Amino acid sequence: MKKYCKLLLLTVLLVSTILILAACANWEKPYTSADADGYTVSVRFDANGGRFAGTNDVSVIDVFNPNKAPTNTDGKAEITLITPDDSRRESNAFEVSNTGYFLAGWYRERALRTDENGNPLDEDGNLCSESNKEQGYVYGGRWDFDKDRLEVDPNASHSSSEPVITLYAAWVPDYTYEFYALDSETNQFTLLKSQKLQQELELPRWEDNAVKINMKKFPTVEGKTFDKAYLDPEMTQEITERIGGSVDYEKGISNTKTIKIYTTWIEGEWFRIYTAKQFYDNSRLGGNYLICADLDFTNQPWAPSLAKGEFRGTILGGGHKFSNITVKQGDARQEAGGLFGKLHASAKIEDLTIENVTYTFSGSINPTGAAFGLLAGTIADGATLSNVSVSGKLQIDAENLITDYGLQGHYEIGLLCGEGTYADLSTDGIICELIRNEKNKFAFTVNEDKTVTLIQNETNSEQ
Repeated sequence: MKKYCKLLLLTVLLVSTILILAACANWEKPYTSADADGYTVSVRFDANGGRFAGTNDVSVIDVFNPNKAPTNTDGKAEITLITPDDSRRESNAFEVSNTGYFLAGWYRERALRTDENGNPLDEDGNLCSESNKEQGYVYGGRWDFDKDRLEVDPNASHSSSEPVITLYAAWVPDYTYEFYALDSETNQFTLLKSQKLQQELELPRWEDNAVKINMKKFPTVEGKTFDKAYLDPEMTQEITERIGGSVDYEKGISNTKTIKIYTTWIEGEWFRIYTAKQFYDNSRLGGNYLICADLDFTNQPWAPSLAKGEFRGTILGGGHKFSNITVKQGDARQEAGGLFGKLHASAKIEDLTIENVTYTFSGSINPTGAAFGLLAGTIADGATLSNVSVSGKLQIDAENLITDYGLQGHYEIGLLCGEGTYADLSTDGIICELIRNEKNKFAFTVNEDKTVTLIQNETNSEQ
């Protein structure tokens, strides 16, 4: 027996599991002990370029006592084998790994890989003379750990130092995945990313109650959300399940080198929202939201960035509600305010009920252009508000609106918005009221166009 300078993991099965690390000087001692106890039948697992438990140059040897194994009708002992990483092992399971490869299985035979003319082939099936890579292997006799049994004569002379069988790990190189993305301007696919990945690749998917899509191993595209994946640029073969290459499991080799995936994308960063907190945590002025449940903001603040900024995104309400929202204007230099400071021409809100909103306006020192309303300060031409209803209370805080020179600032106030058009929206559910109006210094009127005019009673000046 050759004394290779390597480490040996010897496991004794059917009684207990013993883990032994032995160096060259004393590596035969575990065999002597095993033979003395009747464990004379050994099975060697050869990592074949891989590593057990992250350690190089290690083999796993399982030893068995054939007299303790069940016998078949031929009087042969039938021994059940388990994989090195099987959870039934009492101590550490020996996980086998090989960076850049995945395991095709364990095989009883291996032979150097050649073509029909006997020329050496590498692990990818290419001529070694052309690829300059080492010669690969081809395998045979894949072991089925559920069905196959090792048969030995219990009366034969065996030594644990000489394995009855060696099982070789067959490693298949990770596939090269090429991801292509459809360019909406040119309507052509361009290479997005190329990377080595494991045998199978999961499609991106929306997990239950997840805010963002789980991209798995797929690359992302900035400012876009994954839509679909195809096997062909004509988009006739949609991928609906896991995607992977083909393995010849009889020979333990791969039939696939490169997998091309053609992807389409939805414009914008999309979020699925199930709770008011999720909406707050993922508030973006350019965000796109699919509302999946009614959102109650009783114990959840509204995002200040939305109340002051210009919203350019999309909210698809799906027939759900936003309710019990409270927003207070806290910045006297603010140019626009409401649930949204401004709704940009590209903004879209559809199929959403917004109810029991309270927006408190405290005044602005901006000389011109400031606008405020329950929904938004301004609604730009082109903004889409479809099947949307808004109800609540527009409060005007009088305490901060008066100075020694009369009304502070110059601004436009409306029940729904200070400036803009909203022909498809009703203001019937909106109430306007003054608060902290000591001695009735202020009054207001609601005009036919649903704008609000403030009146300072003491000076009879209007804005």
